[in-house]
Amino acid sequence: MTTPTIPTQGCTLYLLDDVTVPLSPAVVRVAAVKGVTSIGGSASDIDISNLDSTRKEFAKGLQDGGSPSFDLIFDPNTAAHVLLHTLAATGIDSTKSWFFAFSDGTSAPTFDSTGLLAPTDRSGIVFDAYVKQFQLDAAIDSVLMGKVQLKATGADTLNVTA
Repeated sequence: MTTPTIPTQGCTLYLLDDVTVPLSPAVVRVAAVKGVTSIGGSASDIDISNLDSTRKEFAKGLQDGGSPSFDLIFDPNTAAHVLLHTLAATGIDSTKSWFFAFSDGTSAPTFDSTGLLAPTDRSGIVFDAYVKQFQLDAAIDSVLMGKVQLKATGADTLNVTA
């Protein structure tokens, strides 16, 4: 039996932009993404060892959404790239809704008052995060590259098409 796979070529990253035109939120595709890492997180460990313990004992703590990150080929004429730079400098209330769409479809997400909604014909992960870091890298024999690190907050939702 062949193991099913999902190619990474065709995966797409979207976010809900309510900054550019505050009264008219829009779904924005982040163009020229080279790769996405670390979507998901891990639980903390709570040390419950005590004087009766013969070994360290632990309980599972709260889940941390992790720090998804991605590299992109930066273009200052691409509105989404400028938005990412703006969001990195924004303070409180800068958490946005994101959708990492898998390559098993081509539809973009929609949105409602709660955030992004995954399309019914495309798998992916919906999560909330703020832009923690945005930096540009320039090197010889290269192009201008952007590095973006997010901090996920709350639970993510894995959406799978049938």
